[in-house]
Amino acid sequence: MTRLHTGVDNAVSAWRAAHLLPADAPHAHGTCPVCGCADCWGRLPASDGWWFCFNTDNHPVGLDHPGGWAGDSLDLETHRRGYEGKAGRLRVLREDGYLTASKAGSAAPKHRHRPSASTSNQGRSVVRGKQRPQRPPRREAAGLWAGSATVELGSAVLEDLASFYSRHEIKGGAVLPWKLACLLPEVKALPAWLPDPRGIHLALPLYDDRGRRAGLWPVAARGVPKGYRYQGLMAANPCAWVLLKGEEPLGWRWNGRVVVATTPGEFLRWASCESRHAVLGAWAPCWCRAAALCVPSEAEVIIRGPRPEPVASAFHGRVSVRY
Repeated sequence: MTRLHTGVDNAVSAWRAAHLLPADAPHAHGTCPVCGCADCWGRLPASDGWWFCFNTDNHPVGLDHPGGWAGDSLDLETHRRGYEGKAGRLRVLREDGYLTASKAGSAAPKHRHRPSASTSNQGRSVVRGKQRPQRPPRREAAGLWAGSATVELGSAVLEDLASFYSRHEIKGGAVLPWKLACLLPEVKALPAWLPDPRGIHLALPLYDDRGRRAGLWPVAARGVPKGYRYQGLMAANPCAWVLLKGEEPLGWRWNGRVVVATTPGEFLRWASCESRHAVLGAWAPCWCRAAALCVPSEAEVIIRGPRPEPVASAFHGRVSVRY
């Protein structure tokens, strides 16, 4: 007999516990039951209910991830029944007797942190006759990211990139495959909102406090272009990205530690290592109290890079911080 639950989160947890992934589900190199791609799907480590697909095309179910799509067993059942998205998940819970229709209709997505400090980026707002700096255009940033797969760089630029990796002790073989950064084309007319790459044609994707991709930041950039603002945006490795989404990063075996890197080089050094840390990249033009509030209060924060004091002060003693 199924047990009726009064909250969406409880109902999802109960359904998932009763419907684990099959015991023979591969940990890697499997065929995705959602998109059908071969050699790209597998269950996440230390998890009986979560999976990951490296296909970056759009999925009807699951969480959009920088390197693909992550989901749970409920997502698979939602897809099997021909449903999509959050509405489809709720429909499965109702059909299986785990949730009442009234509770499902009134429930809001749970976030363990504060109300969003993000604001709309459509156009520029005017304050007292002056234009307020705007965020980078999401669509343009997404287009630049999508087009990076076809970018071809000259030998001199590649040598500069290899030198950057070596100087910062970055595992270069993990940066592009893990979607930690993208290549920038060698063109003179880059978008006005993009900081000057200064010869290093590599950019980090930046996310807002809800885990939505909201811009790009060249690893050698210094300063923000006039008329644009990057405050509150940050880089994130896969584990940290799940935290920004307000989810528990169970599939990544998170150890409860959040590394906040104060430079792009330091971020890639930590993010390119196979570690159980959640790694955020937050430097002077980006870091603010709103960004600090993205870190769960139960986390232990480790700050790496120059000038750690401004980063630490933004937490206001809410978490344990060391550097």
